[in-house]
Amino acid sequence: MSESDKLFFHLTDENQLVAASAVCLNAKIANDIRLSEMLIQKQAILDPNDLVAVGIELMTEP
Repeated sequence: MSESDKLFFHLTDENQLVAASAVCLNAKIANDIRLSEMLIQKQAILDPNDLVAVGIELMTEP
C-alpha cells in the first residue's frame, strides 16, 4: 500500500468491526478488503491499536 492509499476500519463502541473502506490507486488493497469482510462475518472484536500497526496480519485475529 502506498502512502496515498488509505484503508479505514469502522468499529462499534465495543470494537466490533462492522465495515471497511478504502481510497486507493492500487489494486493490492482488495485483499485487505476481502479479509475485512471475513472478519465482519465472524463479528470479530479487534484492538484498534492493532489496526493502525503497519504490517498487521488480519488473519491472525479471532
